[in-house]
Amino acid sequence: MKQIIMTALRVLLTILAVLIAAAGLVYFTGVVYFRTHFPFHTSFLGYDVSQREVDAIDECMQIESDAVSLSIHELDGSTETLELAADAGYRRTVAEPAEGWIPAYQSWTWPLSLREDTFLTGDVSISYDRDRLAETVASLEAMDPEKTVLPENARLEWQGDHCVIVPEVDGNSLYVTRTIDAIARAIENESDLVDLAAEDCYRKARIRSDNAYLRQELARYETINFQRIEIDMTGETVVLTPDDVLSFYNEDENGELSLRDEEITRFVDELKDRYDTYERQRPFVNSYGNEIIVGTRADTYGFKMDRDATVALLTETLLNKERLAQIEPVWFNQAWARAENGSDIGDTYIEISIADQYLWSYIDGEFQFGTSVVTGNTGNHDTPRGVFRILLMQRDVTLVGDDYASPVSFWMPITWSGVGLHDAPWRGSFGGRIYTYNGSHGCINMPYWAASNLYWSYYAGTPVVIW
Repeated sequence: MKQIIMTALRVLLTILAVLIAAAGLVYFTGVVYFRTHFPFHTSFLGYDVSQREVDAIDECMQIESDAVSLSIHELDGSTETLELAADAGYRRTVAEPAEGWIPAYQSWTWPLSLREDTFLTGDVSISYDRDRLAETVASLEAMDPEKTVLPENARLEWQGDHCVIVPEVDGNSLYVTRTIDAIARAIENESDLVDLAAEDCYRKARIRSDNAYLRQELARYETINFQRIEIDMTGETVVLTPDDVLSFYNEDENGELSLRDEEITRFVDELKDRYDTYERQRPFVNSYGNEIIVGTRADTYGFKMDRDATVALLTETLLNKERLAQIEPVWFNQAWARAENGSDIGDTYIEISIADQYLWSYIDGEFQFGTSVVTGNTGNHDTPRGVFRILLMQRDVTLVGDDYASPVSFWMPITWSGVGLHDAPWRGSFGGRIYTYNGSHGCINMPYWAASNLYWSYYAGTPVVIW
């Protein structure tokens, strides 16, 4: 029995010695082998060099130095590939010699590499031509102007009679410099992916839908009920949009609106200055076809606004906050027409030339008749020149002055001082030079038939142009 046990023990020891010898052989073989080869599970700058000779690093370096390729992820989910090669200025170099990266003593620990990963890194230097990179980036489809949508800020927009906030549009427009910088960082960091959105390369609208100012403005429009005011200036309409209406208000720190009386008055003053024609000069084409300038401070014809009453009317309209209000100014005096050239005479009027001592009658642009007249005595009773209106129409009136009392059948005054058109039964002739030595006291004398025609053809308000 003892002999059997000893025999078995010797067998076991023999097997163990063989195994140890084999393991030692394997180990020392590995020590020799891994003096010139990389251990198991070893990578160099991302490339697997396990069990490869050290010269394999040179191959990896050669692969890396040829070109760089990056995937460019864009906003719409699409991907483009950007290639930058050596001929475009790209170069990748490793500073230290590959042989110095595997010290001899590391070969004694090669069995550890069976369970552990080894990541070898080198002092990598990346260089590239930024101008050539910029050219390459410019060739990307993402940079194509025809495919680029520029950002649009959120804004207020009128839709019908309401104002709404139109949301912003960010678009897909790229910051050029920011995009080049992001791609350059990826190249320098040896990354193969650039997410342009994550790198904040896209332009964005600065004013967003939740902008406090936009919402404040919308609230102000709602306060005035989106009011629009149309002002009929006779022949022309002045429109106050809700934007204009808001300019008549002040806003306090609590957002409450109150009318600015001084702004309303200033606006009405501007209207008056622009649209009043009373006692102002304007162009006029006379019966000879010549354009002359007529109008003096003695005029009684033209547009003359009642400033205070118009201010009160506009203020009341604003306070009512009616969605669409249509008003007319309050006039002291109102003309019959309004032309683009500033004339307000229209095509129905009476024209008188003092130099020619002649009167022309026009209705709707059509010549009616003409007649010789006698105007004011030269030097002491001159007939005023200007643009007047017939103030009233009267029959069978006695004209009374300091040294006369003259009954007439037709009386049509044109000034508040008593100058007018009338028949003159005491005269036997009209026209010529009579006014220079036997003229009127300022009125326009004419034959009975002519005065009758004027009286029955016109009415109060008719313009009378005297030049």
